[in-house]
Amino acid sequence: MIDETGKKNEEMEAADKHLTWRLTSVIHKESIMRNNMKNWKIIVAMIGIIVVLAIVPMPGARACKDNPYPHYSQVIPPNAHPFGKSYGEWSAEWWEWQIKLPATDHPAYSLDGANCDAGQSGMVWFLTGAFTTEVPADFNTIIRESCSVPVGKAIFFPIINVECSTIEAPPFHGETPEELLSCAKSWFDGTNAVAKDLKVTIDGKTLENLELEPYRFQSPVFNFSFEDTTDNILGVSCCEVNCSNPQSVSDGYWIMLAPLSKGEHTIRFIGSFRDPMTDALIFGLDVTYILSVVGR
Repeated sequence: MIDETGKKNEEMEAADKHLTWRLTSVIHKESIMRNNMKNWKIIVAMIGIIVVLAIVPMPGARACKDNPYPHYSQVIPPNAHPFGKSYGEWSAEWWEWQIKLPATDHPAYSLDGANCDAGQSGMVWFLTGAFTTEVPADFNTIIRESCSVPVGKAIFFPIINVECSTIEAPPFHGETPEELLSCAKSWFDGTNAVAKDLKVTIDGKTLENLELEPYRFQSPVFNFSFEDTTDNILGVSCCEVNCSNPQSVSDGYWIMLAPLSKGEHTIRFIGSFRDPMTDALIFGLDVTYILSVVGR
């Protein structure tokens, strides 16, 4: 911009005069010439900072935009991929964990939640409701006060859900991926039932019904196995059906929470399946966990 003799060309001299007028009317022309490059670097740097601030959201800004619950930032948005998986994919992981464990001392049958650590691993901790292979006409109410969760674990749980597999009897049976998808969906679309009475309360903050609609997910088709084929939670006799490489699909409402702070936290989730014509209760669930988040 400046030649070897220190003279500026006519175009840059006009530009410098304009810049000098914009900055100050009392700065000496020679100072502007000496600091010309320096000033342009500062201007470019400031533009870069402004652009970065414009495109990088402030902490929590994205959560407020995407999360139906901006008043409770612990709830991970439904379109997120926590730890590299979608909500639907995590629902498959949850069912694989749920089905693999032996029925004896299974967390789903626990009244106090003391064995909630069974089979847990990784960054996400699974909570379970009450499990049934039938459709009892009552509302299961459970309070689990003895579940300890390591600090730093995200928490994933169903509000209400169902799965259909290739080895179960109707109304939880399907042969093909399409049949499995249709079977699981039938418990929500009015074929077999509709889901109602949806409510989640997390440390006193309540989310319910329409607020929870974005949190309904179908899983991909997934394979599962039993740790003990003679003691499985599906109640399947592997002497009568082929239990090698069975497949399943899940449908339901799910919540994932970012890691909770150390100490005591209360999580309650309620949901039901009701007759689509009469609204009669088919199956209802009301589960409360009083969690102890422990560790460093």
